[in-house]
Amino acid sequence: MIPTRIGRYEIDGELGRGALTVVALARDPVLARRVAIKVLRNDLQLDPATQSELAVRFKKEARAVAALSHPNIVTLHDFGDDPEAGPFLVFECIGEPHDPRGVTLRDRLREPLPVSEIIRLSRSIGEGLTAAHEAGIVHRDLKPENVLLGRYGAKIADFGLARPEKSNPENDLAGTPAYSAPEVLAGAPATARSDQFAFAAILHEMISGKRAFGGDDAAVTVRRILSGERQPLERHGFSISALETARGILGKGLASRPEDRFVSARALGDALAATLDGSFERSLTPVPDSLAGLPESLQADLRSSVSPASRFRTRRVQNIAIGAAILVFVALYFFGRKRDDRGGIVETIASDIADRSRTAPPPTKPKQKLP
Repeated sequence: MIPTRIGRYEIDGELGRGALTVVALARDPVLARRVAIKVLRNDLQLDPATQSELAVRFKKEARAVAALSHPNIVTLHDFGDDPEAGPFLVFECIGEPHDPRGVTLRDRLREPLPVSEIIRLSRSIGEGLTAAHEAGIVHRDLKPENVLLGRYGAKIADFGLARPEKSNPENDLAGTPAYSAPEVLAGAPATARSDQFAFAAILHEMISGKRAFGGDDAAVTVRRILSGERQPLERHGFSISALETARGILGKGLASRPEDRFVSARALGDALAATLDGSFERSLTPVPDSLAGLPESLQADLRSSVSPASRFRTRRVQNIAIGAAILVFVALYFFGRKRDDRGGIVETIASDIADRSRTAPPPTKPKQKLP
């Protein structure tokens, strides 16, 4: 059971629960706003050592999220320790007034996502994840359940496993197997590049509706990730060129070696979004430093910041312009010919008049009448 009050916050009900924690909807009477409060579950009968370890994790999560300030990351409002509920985190409430529970990306993946939403989420998740990495924080458990969808885009949540990148110990397995990078499964510490691998796996699922490395069997999924045996990327309604380019981009994000991936999650999200909307609206200057492994045609597109679709449109415009120029030239040519012909006729008429004047007899003078 959740207490009716945690700290100064009045509890209105439960929003959701995980294996160890529960999130409650609450009201802040001081600032008169709704918030989401995350506390440890009190029905698990955990031993004191485990409870102490989880309390330490809560403090780490609070410090990790407090160091981040970005529109695509859930905002932490407060942290405290309640005598009855224990340590708690107070986050912004993402849900709408009529639906305070909010929607996760996992909820949205129950139906095919429209292309416009894939484009928007690719960029917003990439931006938020890169902001965390630039602040030195690795999420370590990025998955659709930890991406909340608000009115203004995606917000990355649940930094409970997050740590500063340089503090990750080896052989510290964390995260969900279906979204874990091969080096992490092999026992290496998590990095920004392993978060990018999870992001690429999410993007694959957003496009195809299927997980990049299989279904619910964790053992099979881990084997496929370690061997690089990912599922084919398929989607109805995509052009052949866009789907081929998307395969190359996600293949780079899901590369077995971290150094073969994109330089940032932002670069990955931007590259995919620009491919799907047919134009490179953002600068992809970081991308050319790590293009190894992509098809030659895709490398050329990324270096020149021109997608196949926009390159086709450019050629089409060029062809139309050349055709129009030819028509103008032909018109001017014939117009000039007509002017020359008219000039020749005038000269002929003038010459004929001159000849007639030379051969005509002189005019006779009128006879004068005698008086």
